[in-house]
Amino acid sequence: DMQYECLAKQFDRPVIIIAAARSGTKMLREVLAQSAIFAEFPYDMNYIWLYGNYKKKHDELSKSDLTPEIKNFIRKRFRKLLKKGSAGRVLEKSVPNSLRVEFVREIFPDAQFVHLYRNGIDVSVDAMQCWKSSLFSQRIQKKSDLFKKIMSYPYVSAFPYLKDYLANYLARLFSKESSVQSWGPRYKELADDVKKLSLIEVCGIQWSRSVTCSLKQLGSIQENNNIINVKYENMVQDPKKEIRRICDFINIPDADTVIKYGKKNISPDFINFHQDILNKEDKKKLMPHIESNLINLGYVAE
Repeated sequence: DMQYECLAKQFDRPVIIIAAARSGTKMLREVLAQSAIFAEFPYDMNYIWLYGNYKKKHDELSKSDLTPEIKNFIRKRFRKLLKKGSAGRVLEKSVPNSLRVEFVREIFPDAQFVHLYRNGIDVSVDAMQCWKSSLFSQRIQKKSDLFKKIMSYPYVSAFPYLKDYLANYLARLFSKESSVQSWGPRYKELADDVKKLSLIEVCGIQWSRSVTCSLKQLGSIQENNNIINVKYENMVQDPKKEIRRICDFINIPDADTVIKYGKKNISPDFINFHQDILNKEDKKKLMPHIESNLINLGYVAE
């Protein structure tokens, strides 16, 4: 019937937030999810995007890594989320997608992308804290979100991912290391870099690779049609203006509810997050890895 056709069209047009880790994706997802049009995955669902590719030790998937079975599995998980309620569109924000936009677009060619970016110095320092945090840290995810994840996890089909994920955190318990072996988007050389570079350098490369891949793979999409670029600093300093702009782009009918929530819950407190934490020596190590992308995104390399 007509209603189902409408839903099917909406199902094919999810809103996907693309950003490096620690760029404000959780905050933005929470704000946009106030709209009645959205069903959201209230956690990163990398295990769904990686289905069929669990043997790979990185997240940089391309179109060639996609099979009809993988495509069907991922689309089914999105459809399942929509079936639960009256919402017409899925809202999603797995940060490893910053490394594989073309893979995502092959599954959902009509998706709308919100490209969110933040100062790479702040991101690198913020990410470094996460590498050192425990699995149950509020910094990584809210307890309520972790519970939802546990309840909805596809244990049979995504068991290999769960095994590696838990092994990563358990390994730290039995070692003298202050950080895990892997956290956030896994670029191809991550495992090697962890062995030979300092953690701040790894975090810088991780941010820079996410930005490089995103800019390159989003570049072929026409702005204001299926992509909008959002600067984190603009969003937290003027949430009303930026959230309104995003709502107009997505065509959110209950935008006032979303904007009201954004104004109340978005804070500019984390701009220049690095200033009290990053020492001169670490900054010297970090800058060569992120300088070019800071400039590409319009930041002044300090």
